[in-house]
Amino acid sequence: LRRKDTTAQSLSYPNIPPATPLLLSSVASSGPETYYNNRYPIGVDIAPGYLQANFGPGVMAPAPSPTALSPDLVSDLQQYLDAKENVYAVYGQYQMNIGAVGIVGGVRVEHTTDKSNAYQVQKTFDVNNVETDTVTPVTATKSYTNWFPSLQAKYEIQPKLITRATWSSTLARPGFNQANVSETIDFGSNQVTVGNPNLKPATANSFDLTIEKYLESAGILSFGIFDKEFKNYIVPNQTGFVTIGGGNPLRLFTYNNIDKSHARGAEFNWEQRFKDLPGLLSGLGASANYTFVDSAIEIRPGENSTLPSASKNTWNVAAFYEKYGLGLRLAAYSTSADLFSIGSQKSGDVYNATRTSMDFGSTYAFTEHWVGYFNAKNLLDTAHKFYQGTYERVIQREFYGQTYQIGVRFDY
Repeated sequence: LRRKDTTAQSLSYPNIPPATPLLLSSVASSGPETYYNNRYPIGVDIAPGYLQANFGPGVMAPAPSPTALSPDLVSDLQQYLDAKENVYAVYGQYQMNIGAVGIVGGVRVEHTTDKSNAYQVQKTFDVNNVETDTVTPVTATKSYTNWFPSLQAKYEIQPKLITRATWSSTLARPGFNQANVSETIDFGSNQVTVGNPNLKPATANSFDLTIEKYLESAGILSFGIFDKEFKNYIVPNQTGFVTIGGGNPLRLFTYNNIDKSHARGAEFNWEQRFKDLPGLLSGLGASANYTFVDSAIEIRPGENSTLPSASKNTWNVAAFYEKYGLGLRLAAYSTSADLFSIGSQKSGDVYNATRTSMDFGSTYAFTEHWVGYFNAKNLLDTAHKFYQGTYERVIQREFYGQTYQIGVRFDY
């Protein structure tokens, strides 16, 4: 039995009388901010704590008419979330071995019940353009049962050379934010997301074939091919734009199911410790893996694309050292561009750009129970970029800089 229950609600503050307008320069914490060689001036930064100290914890915008709600209250109601999900499961499994052949088969049955509550706000205008807001509580319930059979076979060609073949069926349920009709407003990303209570869970039939060679000192060399056939794959769609509180238009996203799609490809993995090297060098090791994915999904009638969040090429490489209680690891990883959201036409599709980064990690065991560590992440200071339509149309960049961690850990 799995139970999930979440409730979230933003809160508005009571009306506070308006204060005397102030010049931004009088509350600035620094000079004007600019980006990209002074091409984009964005104004000044407000001194931390100034607004709260002088205007209170918050201000609710006034209602546009006696029959309308405050825009802040409308935003609160639209973002209200109350959702519950219960999953009941039973399963059975059978395992057998005949010489070098091993077979594992089984089936899992899951029954899922969902219930979500939200508010819908309807705006109407009379002949004098006077706004009237109507708030309606909305409840959506859903239940469904799924069967998940699976079968795995392995054959030991040699004691350390094994081939495996697997067929399995799986399910991915919609997330709370995907299925609830409430709105999520993100001014930082300039987007509004609305859930879809009619979403179906995505299901998949997966076929995998691998061959594995086990090396000395926990090393491995493997190669595999796979085919995953999806039904009702859940994708985000940009359906237009919406204006909140008279500000700039925000991109409007929702979710829907795609009937059929697939992801097929191959993967390679290698890890080895060089124990045969002399002296201190015997602590050296290396690893590498690469995955190629050829995926397809119909995002618009007669038009296919790669699956959202499915990069065609992904690779990781690492060099490490493990000896005398010292552990060092330098790792680089990369993912090619992937589809982030689907627009009404190709020029509206949003992508995550290709990103490559590098991390360093280290540990040292002082005693049997005490370990010191130092980690450094994002050594290449890789920016997370989004582009729309083509790579040249960058619509968002996120900079995180490097992160450093140092500490001591006690292992009992």
